[in-house]
Amino acid sequence: MRLSQMQPDVITYSGVISACAHSSDWLMVLALLHQMGTDTQIPDVIIYGSAIKFAEKAGQWQIAAELLEMMEMADVLPNVISCNSAISSCEKAGEWLAALMLLLSFEGRGLQADVISFNGAISACEKVRNWLAALSLLQMTKCWYVVPDVISFSGVISACEKSTAWRQALSLLGGIRSAELLPDVIACSSAVSACEKASRWLAALSLLMSLPKDEVRPNVITWNSVISACEGVGLWECALHLLETMQGFLLVPDVVTYSSAISACGKRALGAWQTALALLRRLALGANAVSFNAAIQACAAAWQWQRSLALLDDMGPRSLQADVLSFRAAVWACECEWHWMPALHVLKKLEGLPRGSSSSSPQALFDRMNQLAEEGDVLAAERCFSALRAVLPKETIRKLYHTNLKACANAGAFRKALVVFARMREDGVRPSPRSFGKLMNAAARSSEANWALLLLKAQEQVTGNDLPSLGALLDAFARAGQSEAAAALLREEATAIAPDRQAYSIVIKAFAQEGRPSEAAAWLQLLADPDIEAFNTVMHGYARLGQVEEAEAWMGRAIALRLEPNLVSYTTLVDSCAKSGQPGRALHFLRQADQKGLAMEARPYQAAIDACAKLGYVAEAEKLFQEMQALHLDPGLESFTGLVRAASRAGQPAEVAECWLRRAEATLKADVVILNSVITAWARARDAERCLFWLDGMTSRKLAPTAASFTSALAACGSGAKGQQRRTADEIWRRLLQHPVDLDPRLCAAVERARLPLPCLGFLK
Repeated sequence: MRLSQMQPDVITYSGVISACAHSSDWLMVLALLHQMGTDTQIPDVIIYGSAIKFAEKAGQWQIAAELLEMMEMADVLPNVISCNSAISSCEKAGEWLAALMLLLSFEGRGLQADVISFNGAISACEKVRNWLAALSLLQMTKCWYVVPDVISFSGVISACEKSTAWRQALSLLGGIRSAELLPDVIACSSAVSACEKASRWLAALSLLMSLPKDEVRPNVITWNSVISACEGVGLWECALHLLETMQGFLLVPDVVTYSSAISACGKRALGAWQTALALLRRLALGANAVSFNAAIQACAAAWQWQRSLALLDDMGPRSLQADVLSFRAAVWACECEWHWMPALHVLKKLEGLPRGSSSSSPQALFDRMNQLAEEGDVLAAERCFSALRAVLPKETIRKLYHTNLKACANAGAFRKALVVFARMREDGVRPSPRSFGKLMNAAARSSEANWALLLLKAQEQVTGNDLPSLGALLDAFARAGQSEAAAALLREEATAIAPDRQAYSIVIKAFAQEGRPSEAAAWLQLLADPDIEAFNTVMHGYARLGQVEEAEAWMGRAIALRLEPNLVSYTTLVDSCAKSGQPGRALHFLRQADQKGLAMEARPYQAAIDACAKLGYVAEAEKLFQEMQALHLDPGLESFTGLVRAASRAGQPAEVAECWLRRAEATLKADVVILNSVITAWARARDAERCLFWLDGMTSRKLAPTAASFTSALAACGSGAKGQQRRTADEIWRRLLQHPVDLDPRLCAAVERARLPLPCLGFLK
């Protein structure tokens, strides 16, 4: 037979197509498949399936989709395997929408999707962090009569992890158990990682400790996630304990483990830099740039500038690259220890400048000095000053001195400010009004009234400019909480000039705000022509302490001087009654204001309702609420909160409190305070399930429960709860793990009364 008369058969085509696919010659693959049809060698589903499989392995999702279309055009019915391969090719390319469309096309092709089909589409969504689409696909399996497996759940949990949807991840982990499946280490690690990325260290730690119950042996990745979660909140001791504990499970910590532990040492522990270096030494040659950067920052946090620089230099021979944070940390450590030359050297290395250039490095150091001045860190600002003074031109020195004086003023370091001021004169820098202003501010914050007055007079002689007013200087004392200094300065000034009403008002207000109304009243009596605002200030001072009689007496004195009390006067008295729990008197003053024809506002009514709430005067509180509505006053959430508390204190059914909350939410957005009041009402009724319901209600309203929320809810469970109460207590405990709060003594006592486990707290002790 002649060679020219030989016709290629299906096996020949299959071999050539396979060879072309291996060499990624996809155009030739498509051409050969088309040629088969013209040679009457119709390709079957196996040949198409092989070609799609090759396209999948090569990540050619467009080719895989095109091959499926060619099959249909050639009247070759695709099977589930071919379609799954096409979905897998889309998954590898991150084309989640194409994978979803292929999955939805199964029904039109007369095919029944299996769990592999769904897993491929879920994995495609996971790769692009589309956890909502992944979750929808998981829920869709029920409609398609497909039973999801652990891989299905793991894919959705991983998608949640990448999107920090930690609550959904934990819920899905529970869904695995509900489906009577055993979670694997991948699913558990993803859930732990989701908690870590959301900074939920307590939930991550609790989940790690619960894995043995599911017969899951956590791997290094699982432990790393929990250690990283602890690192994120600075729990370095917890991170180190986990590092040592995991080795007891025959697991070898890797560079990620050590890097997280080292980083934790630099977050909140000034004395942990030695531990950070010890961990870095344990890594030896396995240390990478992340490990070194974490160690540098740990040393810098403890002001170990020499070790920070040594670590920076040690990275070069290892061909490791320090990041910007490491350079900045090293600079900060140097400047805090007054070593400005090394700091400038590091800055030059960071900015890639030649060794002799200093154009940008001093600017960075000056920015740091300005930041320290704002924080009132006098010592560190002085060290930056010394570093910059040696390299900056003389014409810019004034700016440095002003920044240094600002640091002294913000810290109230007047004696240090005087030294800086004297040095400025020695350097030939003429003081400006701004210089005197900073110095006087430092004097005010240091209670140096005599010095402040001397500076006030000296500035006029030196600068020839207008002085800051006495009122401005007194205000500086008042803002610094130095009422005694303000009084001393005013007393000194009164011997030379007659201070105006504003000056006295500032001193009166300073004493009143410090909770010293009797001193405020004494200064009020020195005023020749007091106004009602001065009396209101004294009344407010007494009202803050709940001293109603004294506040009322001062309003009587104002009336005796023919000063007409205003709305502020009556509001102050009502507030005072609210604080001292005297609803009757609050109503009395409210009625007086109404009789005076004052344009009423919502605040006095809110205060009166609060006073009624403290003693459970429901009828009076409801009447006040009705009056507000008649006056077209906005009750605000405060009024509704007071009504909820009043109903609870009066022992009314908790449904009444709920009713007031519903009415509030018809026009207002509920906050944590009113929801806590509702939970307290149900706690008094010993209804733990309703407490749990409203705890979840906070979450649905995107509010974070507080320690008080959990304390009240657990109190409803009683001591040593059993049966349904016990199950509810366990659910409340789970919510506590999901919403970490500050553990105050009352919450800890409630947890102990309910006999709930405290593994995480005991672990940290």
